Amino acid sequence: MKKWATAIAVTVMLTGCAQQTAEDLYVQQIQEIGDLEGAPVEEIKKLGNNVCALYDEGAETPDAIKVLTDNGLEAGDAGKVLALSINQYCPEHLKDSGF
Repeated sequence: MKKWATAIAVTVMLTGCAQQTAEDLYVQQIQEIGDLEGAPVEEIKKLGNNVCALYDEGAETPDAIKVLTDNGLEAGDAGKVLALSINQYCPEHLKDSGF
């Protein structure tokens, strides 16, 4: 009986873990960055898409970092936001960005 209870508990745990999407993980990682800690989910998603729009318009990484730092992020946090956003929303820009 104890083996079945353990198997069921493990299955429930794994099922719960599998339900987290890549976007959920992205949001969680962004929410752990300094000034963005606890930021609203929709704002984080918008931020990620705005980062991609910068690259779509031809911006280079130093330009994108400047936009983020001009809006209040520390340079190191801006770099993390860029890397995470590009990886999630526009991986086609990974090569261009240097990440």
